[in-house]
Amino acid sequence: MRDISVWQMLLRAAAAFVLLTAHGAAFASLARILGDDGPKKDGRVTLNPVAQVPIWAILAAVLGRAGWVKPVDVDPAELRGGRAGLLVCVAGALAAMLALGVLAWALRPLVLGTFSPGLSAGLNSWLLTTSELAAWIALLGLLPIPPLPGGYLLLAVWPQGYHAIARRNQIVGVALVALFWLLQSSGVADVLRPLVRLLSPAVS
Repeated sequence: MRDISVWQMLLRAAAAFVLLTAHGAAFASLARILGDDGPKKDGRVTLNPVAQVPIWAILAAVLGRAGWVKPVDVDPAELRGGRAGLLVCVAGALAAMLALGVLAWALRPLVLGTFSPGLSAGLNSWLLTTSELAAWIALLGLLPIPPLPGGYLLLAVWPQGYHAIARRNQIVGVALVALFWLLQSSGVADVLRPLVRLLSPAVS
């Protein structure tokens, strides 16, 4: 992690766009299913990465193997189950991203047997990166800090605190990039590797 090539940076950026777009769309879709039409009206029930992924999240994925989506304006009072419904949205969206990571891993044999050696090697590297990154984003994203997925846990128990932090979204984004870079570059994040290994077959 201390030495990362330009190629690895590109792989992580591409993987993050796919994973975070799917995560954001899943969260917004679950919120709509549970009764809150706000995310749909805000244009978040979409697979358009421009609507879902902020630039700071891509930088966090490249440097710190973490990430988040643009804040989704969801009202727990509108959801069936209230706060429990919000937790369902968070868990479901993270599960969807992890499932995408597992799918990426499962597609590797097909890719290796279908395309030319050069293209197969590149796609295989991207699929491995996607599978590993999905696990890291999901685990580190549990921190209860907006705009991380775990930030919605803060919304469930302390709405005022959530909104106070969310209003400083850009500043918090920069701080999170620095935090996750420090965690990875210092090796501190390695203590989480056993848990990450449980979430992704790509992590050794």
